[in-house]
Amino acid sequence: MPRQDLLHISVEDLVTFTNRGTVNRASREIDAGEPACELSEAGDGTIDAKWSDGVTCVLPGAKTAREGRCTCPSVTMCRHLVRTILKYQRSAANSAATPVAPQEPWDPGEITDEALRQQVPKAMLARAQKQFQDGVLLELVRGVKPTALLHGLSINVRFMVKGDLRYAHVDCAPQMAPQIAALVVWAFRLLPKEKRAGMVSSGSGKQPIPEATLSAVEKTVDEWLEHGLSAAPEHFAANLSRLSSECVREGLFWPADIVDALAEQFQRYSARDALFMPELVVELLGELLIRSDAIRSATPAVPQALVRGTRDDRPLELGQGRYVGLGCGVHTLKKGAIINVFMQDADSGMVVAVTREFADPADPKHKPLDFNRLAQTSVVQSTPLQALGQGVLLTAGGKRTPARRLITARTRCAVNPQAFSWEQLKEPVRVDSFDELRERLAAMPPSALRARRVADNFYVLKVASVKDGRFDPPRQITLATLLDGDGQSVTLQHPYSLRGRGGAEALLDVLAKAPESIRFVAGSVRLTTDGLTICPTAVVREANGVRSIVQPLVDGFSGKAVMAGTTQIAPAEADPVASTLRETQDALSDLLVLGLRRADAPLTRRMIDLSQRTGASGFRRLAERLKRLSAELERKSHAARWDGQAACEACKELLVLVRMGEELI
Repeated sequence: MPRQDLLHISVEDLVTFTNRGTVNRASREIDAGEPACELSEAGDGTIDAKWSDGVTCVLPGAKTAREGRCTCPSVTMCRHLVRTILKYQRSAANSAATPVAPQEPWDPGEITDEALRQQVPKAMLARAQKQFQDGVLLELVRGVKPTALLHGLSINVRFMVKGDLRYAHVDCAPQMAPQIAALVVWAFRLLPKEKRAGMVSSGSGKQPIPEATLSAVEKTVDEWLEHGLSAAPEHFAANLSRLSSECVREGLFWPADIVDALAEQFQRYSARDALFMPELVVELLGELLIRSDAIRSATPAVPQALVRGTRDDRPLELGQGRYVGLGCGVHTLKKGAIINVFMQDADSGMVVAVTREFADPADPKHKPLDFNRLAQTSVVQSTPLQALGQGVLLTAGGKRTPARRLITARTRCAVNPQAFSWEQLKEPVRVDSFDELRERLAAMPPSALRARRVADNFYVLKVASVKDGRFDPPRQITLATLLDGDGQSVTLQHPYSLRGRGGAEALLDVLAKAPESIRFVAGSVRLTTDGLTICPTAVVREANGVRSIVQPLVDGFSGKAVMAGTTQIAPAEADPVASTLRETQDALSDLLVLGLRRADAPLTRRMIDLSQRTGASGFRRLAERLKRLSAELERKSHAARWDGQAACEACKELLVLVRMGEELI
């Protein structure tokens, strides 16, 4: 009987045993047929390989591939053992007498407790049971190579061989790996059988509902809506600070993070800071209300640990670290822009971001700077944002926020160039299978109920080929179809903007002239009605063995412009859904600054007009709430005494609808 464990080990699995350089060298030697090998297999599954270069390798039948022996001096898994495995796989594939079981999706939850007891030491199994009972939040994917991500701990687990816990790769300290693997097996049993992917949370019993804290949250929102920022009472800032502390005491870490962000915006408004961004206030209040409702209802549809956050979702002081640049993202706002430099921590695999905010010039005579110019702003040791996005950051200290924003120390850090060997990036950020990514995203709850990560849904796609690269003039967008090794597709979408025209030209130039050179695309991935789409922050290409990067959002371009003379079309023509939501957001932004008590006739007329237009466009729920709100504001202008509770409720419903609508654009 052939060794099914050896036959089902992939090249990527071998890389986790050693390193990519060793695997590549061993593969080249197998392809060349030199050195030659005399291979034999005993009845107990032991493999003996005698190589013509004088090396002998043994893969014992009762042990794993990593426990093989070689006569060379290496104390780790050497290339001789790797090429022995590759030789065995190719010999089996060429032999009609050696049946190779096809690889099919499987469920690690099928591993029995008896198997766990045989492979995990008793004391370690007891610690795993306690950790599981205390509660762990996991993201699970069943497949040919099932995976698990332990949130908070940021530990990834990958099962390489069906039913064999010994081949579970856990990216943590080796002494903890069996414990984590056992915990993940139990977690897979919590995932409904009909689902291929999903979020689960272990732990016994339901968490108590902190009614007093949730009531304080709602009272704070009501107070904000009633008075607005322009007439906020003197105690408002202190109330926000107390509310944040109360949320932390009750274990509501993500609501506390939202309250802190609201306090920052309030402080900016009070200081007349140009970085005050009212549209962010609308998003934050909407999300705070959504999370409060989910906590109060104790919905089983989404794990409470995901809605509330965990103790790991708190600021963390960092030691030495190495971060690989994955390109720059740009988030445009009504009166500013935010640039995020996305980077993967080489140790943990988590994606963090170095962030800078930019306010547009107050004087309308001065146009906002292009994104390429903004990206020349120095952030680390005189290194611009753009250069950081394509470099490697080395730090000896710093801080990571709950949203995984990286705050570097002013000293003790350096930025080096990188060779863009993104095959070495850690999973699940690096994606080889688009189909598996599709399953993972389909199982995710809305972003307003997920972890509040700046790099939420950020992935690096390994690309086998690219086709149909083009610029779509009616939509003002660059499009292309990315294919993985199995022929599954992801649509690349890069909206054109005047401020980012240089990077858009650079991307289109690569797609037009050398699409076959593209190796990786990094960016935010979403599951839409059209399938998977990615908005790229970086495109890695290879020419003559040398790799380079294009950052479509912040790069410049000195070649011949393909889109010369292009101008942006009006947002309403480009996307009526996005336009309607943005108009509603703008109106709510002004209301949150002015307050319901001080809402004037122009704002009331604006609400009336907006309700009519949204209704005509088919946005029934938005139109109904806007109509209720405008009716209450009209009644206020004629009433000697006005109770604003009905208007406040309509406002809160609008905030929730607008935040939920962010999933659509």
